[in-house]
Amino acid sequence: MDMTGENIIKRKKYDFEVQISDQACLNIADRGNCLSCGRSRKWFCYDCARWSSGFDGKKVPRVSLPFPLHILKHNIEVSGKSTALHAVMLVNSPCKYHVYPRIPDYSKMARPDSENPNIWVLYPSKTAKPVREIVEDFHLNCSAENSSYSFEEFCKIIELDLLVVVDGTWTQIHDFLDDFRIKSAKSVRFVKLVEIYETTFWRPQGKLPKSYLATIEALFYFMKELQLEFAKFTAAKCLSNEDEHKFDNLLFFYDFMLKCVTGRGSNPLASSPKDSS
Repeated sequence: MDMTGENIIKRKKYDFEVQISDQACLNIADRGNCLSCGRSRKWFCYDCARWSSGFDGKKVPRVSLPFPLHILKHNIEVSGKSTALHAVMLVNSPCKYHVYPRIPDYSKMARPDSENPNIWVLYPSKTAKPVREIVEDFHLNCSAENSSYSFEEFCKIIELDLLVVVDGTWTQIHDFLDDFRIKSAKSVRFVKLVEIYETTFWRPQGKLPKSYLATIEALFYFMKELQLEFAKFTAAKCLSNEDEHKFDNLLFFYDFMLKCVTGRGSNPLASSPKDSS
């Protein structure tokens, strides 16, 4: 998807600019039906992860990740309230969607070379390390000589074969953490964000702090922080415009829905990250 044309929506956020593709295709009045279950849906079915018959999914920008993505949603979490489906509909890299308790047995998962895959689970558990610390554990030689490496190659160097994102309320997540299919898996790292960000999610979260992010927000910030580590590895002062904004469209639906709910046209991520130290 061209990210340089005049139809790009530019929003200033902290010290970087989020560029989101034109969302005009989302301005539709009529609802269609899910092509799988037949339920009335506007853009896509949040139960089946299929486009609605009344919407042209080909007009939606696609985002390529440098690794496979697994979304694990808790069965009690209301699908219509989840932003995890945004990633499923936008990511064109290998992406699988599982509803708990029907999740893969990661303890038995193997790569084509019969080795256990290196799995990163994005969740701030007690044992989770910030993105920066995990990368630092590899003691990489950061130099301009690494400029020939691609982002995909960098992810292989830091042993990121698969990213697992868990989706549910903060009380439901413990079911995932205590599940032996994740708990007993080899080569699993729990990862959390370096910075503390404030969510802009519009649904009430009770007494939970604003640092509890929506799933799609967490994924977006993870990719941004991973890019910063890649820039350090290649000793790049800055990423190219294309590289810097290649994951911004993860917010394609989120940004549009936020504007509809709040009636504002400002950046969906207008809150600045606060120093976590």
